[in-house]
Amino acid sequence: MFNNRKGVKLVVLSLCIILLGCTNDQLGEVNEADLFSRIEQGQAIDDGYLPYLNLSQQPTELGKLLGEAALTGEWFLHDGLGQVGYSIISGYQAPGSQVGVSLFSQSGQVTKTTPLVLSVVPLIVRNGDVRQGNPVIEVSFDQLMIEQETELTTLTLPEDEGVYLLKLESLNNDAVVTDRLLSVFYTVQPKLAMSLNVVNQTSDEAVWEMRNEGQVALTFGVAYRIEKYVDGHWRDVPLDLAFIEIAIELAGGESYKNGFSLSGLTKGEYRLIKTVHAGHDYSSHTLQAPFTIQ
Repeated sequence: MFNNRKGVKLVVLSLCIILLGCTNDQLGEVNEADLFSRIEQGQAIDDGYLPYLNLSQQPTELGKLLGEAALTGEWFLHDGLGQVGYSIISGYQAPGSQVGVSLFSQSGQVTKTTPLVLSVVPLIVRNGDVRQGNPVIEVSFDQLMIEQETELTTLTLPEDEGVYLLKLESLNNDAVVTDRLLSVFYTVQPKLAMSLNVVNQTSDEAVWEMRNEGQVALTFGVAYRIEKYVDGHWRDVPLDLAFIEIAIELAGGESYKNGFSLSGLTKGEYRLIKTVHAGHDYSSHTLQAPFTIQ
């Protein structure tokens, strides 16, 4: 399901409930971690690339952006059609690194006697428009035999920092593309910037707000922890709460808010803590949002 705000994607992972303790219990373990309300890494890249970064793992949507049909079901598995599955790269990749491209069959051996062409093409932004440059890698496979899992090739990625389109195209005997697989990878770290704050606080409730101020998607759930500052240390506050496991995907420039109860919290300094995963490498980041109960 989707939030009504653009760029916020909600996915119910399961109906599993996370049960925590009760606020009437004693404070829990000490946490000496030095946490921050805002994290910033990497560097900003041209905004023209952002639609491609956000869709780097969605071949059909990339095809719409590029005006090229993708995943027709003629060769690559898609929506119950096709013959061959795939494992390709997307997201951030280290410049000059070596990566594999694999194909697999779920129904025994599959033979292809017409060409399959793999190419890596730089995406170039000019005046806000994106165009495809000349291929920096291009390999043609004229005859293939796909087993349960077959490594097609190992690529050495470009040393130059940039954003690249990976294309895997199935051709017929007339050299016409009949199916196409697309992904985007980048050898420059786009800007990662996120912040967590407590807002709209009243006597018995408040709202936590996650803001994605960077250029890579963030993924997190609705669960959180609360700690209280006591005698020079942060200590866990046991909570009597149940969280449904929901994955929230937050695109760059978007924010997400969710309310939480202050019931049972006595006077003092607190911080709400959330863990966020960023980008396709799923790097983990933990943020705090301080607040005070008067």
